[in-house]
Amino acid sequence: MASAPDATMTKPSERARRGLSISQRLSLIVLVVAVPMLMLVTGIVWRLGERERDAHSDAVNYAARNLLGAVDAQLGKYVAVAQLLAMSSGLERRNPGEFRADALRAMPGLPGAWVVLADVDGRQLVNTYVSGDETLPPIPPEALAPQRRAFETRQAQVVDVSIGPVAKIPVIAVAAPVFRNGSPAYSVFIAVDVAVFRDLLNAQRMPPGWLAAIVDGDGRFIARSLDHDRWVGKPVSPGWRPTMKQEGLFDTVSLEGERYITANAVSPLTGWTLGVAAKKDVFEEPVRLTLIIAALFGLAVTALSIILAAHLARRITRPIAAMETGARALRHRRQLDYVPTGVREIDHALEAFDIAAKDLRASEERYERLADATREGVLICDGERIVEANAGFLRMTGCEPGAVEHKCLGEFLAAEVRTEALQRLASSEGETIETLARRSDGTVFPAELSGGAVTYNGRHMRVALLRDLTTEKRAEEDRRALQHELMRASRLSEIGRMAAALAHELNQPLTAVVSYIGGCRRLLRAEPVDAGVAQRLRDVMDLANAQALRAGEVIRRTREFFGTGQTRRTVEDAATVIREASTLAIAAAKHNGIAIRADIGAAGHILVDKVQIQQVIVNLVRNGIEAMEDSPRKELAITLVARPDTIVLRVSDTGAGISEEMSGRLFKPFSSTKSQGMGIGLSVCREIVEAHEGRIWTEPGEGGGAVFCFSLPVVNEETAGHGL
Repeated sequence: MASAPDATMTKPSERARRGLSISQRLSLIVLVVAVPMLMLVTGIVWRLGERERDAHSDAVNYAARNLLGAVDAQLGKYVAVAQLLAMSSGLERRNPGEFRADALRAMPGLPGAWVVLADVDGRQLVNTYVSGDETLPPIPPEALAPQRRAFETRQAQVVDVSIGPVAKIPVIAVAAPVFRNGSPAYSVFIAVDVAVFRDLLNAQRMPPGWLAAIVDGDGRFIARSLDHDRWVGKPVSPGWRPTMKQEGLFDTVSLEGERYITANAVSPLTGWTLGVAAKKDVFEEPVRLTLIIAALFGLAVTALSIILAAHLARRITRPIAAMETGARALRHRRQLDYVPTGVREIDHALEAFDIAAKDLRASEERYERLADATREGVLICDGERIVEANAGFLRMTGCEPGAVEHKCLGEFLAAEVRTEALQRLASSEGETIETLARRSDGTVFPAELSGGAVTYNGRHMRVALLRDLTTEKRAEEDRRALQHELMRASRLSEIGRMAAALAHELNQPLTAVVSYIGGCRRLLRAEPVDAGVAQRLRDVMDLANAQALRAGEVIRRTREFFGTGQTRRTVEDAATVIREASTLAIAAAKHNGIAIRADIGAAGHILVDKVQIQQVIVNLVRNGIEAMEDSPRKELAITLVARPDTIVLRVSDTGAGISEEMSGRLFKPFSSTKSQGMGIGLSVCREIVEAHEGRIWTEPGEGGGAVFCFSLPVVNEETAGHGL
């Protein structure tokens, strides 16, 4: 039977001394919990609404930037073709018919586009949109200003939307200047049907209620994903106009009488604005729905929690009193005969009070079984002597039960690490030590050892944990092998960038080939062809052949570099490699009136892929030449410096120099100081130099301009003699 509560516990004076009753305390707890819960629900609802709104804003911004990237990429193709046609041999010979043939060969890769050739006064000479015998109208006045800018800047310009005088449809155009003997001669226009950009916008499959549009610099529509034919060439809506040429998200724009949330992205290539607009009600509807659902759910959970807490508080008073009685019985070491209260947790607690002594021993036995079942070796040591060892340690070391007691822990560690491991274990508390353990048969395996102080049977001892790392080490080796394969696979993903790099690097030798062959044709037209001219023709053709072979080597070496991550290297004389690579670039510099100063002496031997290093040298020299295009002082210095372990090549120019903003990302892909640059060349140079265990950097020039430097390790004479 359960003992009766002490009568003194029910006296009012004692209840008053104890303060609030259990019911009052529980009621207070319910109120204290309810207020923070309401505050938490409010905060969660607000945060969910903000996150939903931010997610939709990010989606609109991302769509605008993504579409702008696609539009600029498409325009980049037209710009590249225009610049290529500007170098047509037909233009050099002032032969419009030959130019027309070149233009027709370039058109299949450009959908919705045709080529127009005009003179400096805007008269059309060639238009591939029509047959060659038709009379052609002059270039529209709105295209003459971009034409003049193209001649002034010597860069291709984009013409805003207008009605083509021949096609009679809305078009945009890319104008590339053509110079002859340093003076403007022609303009090559790539005219493009704006329906190409409409199809590009519609290909993105935007959500219902969204609108995408491209607006030119004058605020006229170039293309729209909706109602394109109705709006093309017309001014943008008054509500959209104030945000033109501004990037960001605008939520107060009125378009055609409806409210829109609009994200703008401005093209650095053309100055066009690409906007993605979502109807305000469509944009806000998911946010409102999320707020309503979250608020209703939060209020329901709060109300149910309060009701349930109040109900449980009323039912828990009697069981708590019974628990208090049971605790008092245990405190006085009396047997507890309790009546079930109906609350499972309280009944379990009362039962635990009754059998606490019995469970203590059972608990100890369970912990022993758990220690034996674990994979780790568990030891209790008195100093270095083993007192207890679990079954996991016996399995790990291959020992029989009872064979490890009274042995030293050091006997199960490899001799070469034994002293250090025991010292670190004795001086540390919980530190994990990676070491080598030893089995009973003498084999060694990698392991982790840790330990800490414990009280065992009334004495201060140490517990040690030993974990076998054999499986983990093997898995780590497998991961490294897999990582190596993944690194090789990652190179395959750079095929796209390799193609861009090839186009960038092959432009130089192929341009040289075209120039040499053009020179040969002019020499052949000279009468008569004497022995001197014939020798000059052979020399020029040898140069053209060398440049063509170099282009082939660039393709093959670059494919090997990106395919396997290795290059074919030979020991070369540094001065010879640099002198050969500088020949073509120096010839171009003299043509542009640039003074060359070269200091290339004996510098030692280097182990390199000759073609790739020559790519780097030609690229740096060409960049220096282009940097001085508008500079009043044009001086280029190529200096080779020999150091004990390295050679350093310095290419300095007297151009405008490099800004602090650009210097930090100059060698990163797609970073360029040129308005039409792709940002590929210096990135490829860095990859090649670092693949040869070298370093590339830039410094400010002493009298202005910039200095590009790179270093390569030198091989000793013994290695050079063996011709690695």
